[in-house]
Amino acid sequence: MRYLFLILLIPVGAVAQTFSLRGKVSEKDNNPLPLAHIFIEPDSINVVAGDKGTFELRLPAGEKTVTASFVGFASMRRQVKLHTDVFIQFDLVPSVSELKEVVVH
Repeated sequence: MRYLFLILLIPVGAVAQTFSLRGKVSEKDNNPLPLAHIFIEPDSINVVAGDKGTFELRLPAGEKTVTASFVGFASMRRQVKLHTDVFIQFDLVPSVSELKEVVVH
């Protein structure tokens, strides 16, 4: 009976801890960027920010690379050590590209 009790306790200690990764994606002037894309590596998780540019998910502990992107803005990448609950602020800057010429037929 004593051995059965010890065996039952082993799986409880083997469960990985998860932590909350929350964040906000906005422009430099703090206007939110709704529906911005968030990519988490090495877990290969994609999420889409809400209408206020915010996101939240639970992930296992460890080092993560978080990339935020939005059409018309330069992507931003951050390294995060997830050992507690973490909040990340992404302030994206517009991506400027010029066309040399436009041809209309």
